[in-house]
Amino acid sequence: PGADLTPAWERGYVAVNRALAQAAVAELDGRPSAPVLVQDYHLYLAPAMVRATRPQARIAQFVHIPWVRPDAWDVLPRSFAVAIHEGLLACDSIGFHTERWRSSFVDCCDALLGRGDEAATRSHANPIAVDAASFVTLAADDGVRERRSALAAERPEILVLRVDRTDPSKNAVRGFEAFGRLLERDPSLHGRAGLVAL
Repeated sequence: PGADLTPAWERGYVAVNRALAQAAVAELDGRPSAPVLVQDYHLYLAPAMVRATRPQARIAQFVHIPWVRPDAWDVLPRSFAVAIHEGLLACDSIGFHTERWRSSFVDCCDALLGRGDEAATRSHANPIAVDAASFVTLAADDGVRERRSALAAERPEILVLRVDRTDPSKNAVRGFEAFGRLLERDPSLHGRAGLVAL
């Protein structure tokens, strides 16, 4: 019932992955033993495209976003979901931030491709290296507790927290514009709502 995603898939996503895969292959022509390191959701198809022309390439991809369970892929045409998972399985190493996301990937590969064992062998979880214990200790520090109390006293009734990367493509300015529109549309929020942008 939704829009046909095929043109965007073929002329956008597939085309971009193909172009980047071709660039990687060109680099491999000059340095055949160089590893191919791929990042994130923009390039799920590129590993299979590289593998098709350079079967001996060493390819690794790290996925920075949560991996959903198999039924969540039903929002896309099955051929897209299959291509995405086949693309990643062309990697020698597929990294995720958490074991839960890695496990979801394995379940998806099993459900969509019948290749869960292969996905389990090639995937791994590498949590972000944050020392959680040091944050717990810091939170208990007197200075931090005092600052937390001061912030709580100053905090508006409704606080919107926006955290962005400084990358211009993330449209940080649009977040400020959206908050301004919210205040324009609902004057009752004046003095009650605040925005913290980091």
